[in-house]
Amino acid sequence: MAVAKSRLLEPLYRQFVPINQDCLVIGGGIAGMVAAKEVANQGFLVHLVEKEEKLGGGARKLHYLLGDEKPQEFMNDLIKSVGSHEKIRVHTGSNIESFTGSIGKFRPL
Repeated sequence: MAVAKSRLLEPLYRQFVPINQDCLVIGGGIAGMVAAKEVANQGFLVHLVEKEEKLGGGARKLHYLLGDEKPQEFMNDLIKSVGSHEKIRVHTGSNIESFTGSIGKFRPL
């Protein structure tokens, strides 16, 4: 039966599908901002979505680390560089309600 059915098959042809190369980063903490910055430095447009009104996440509560590191200075410098980057669009006070599509073909609603 499978051999008989294979007679009716048609060959597949190569198709080119347009791909959305924008990047979506959910969460504006340290990890989200670093990820957004790294992707943007590679030339892609990045949408950084944070549910709070300010970027920084849990790091906003850190004031001391072991050694001479100053987490508030690092975080503030990172926020400035992300906010001024031409390839990063920051959306604070926002939530992702839904999206459609698949990898490389997502469509914001």
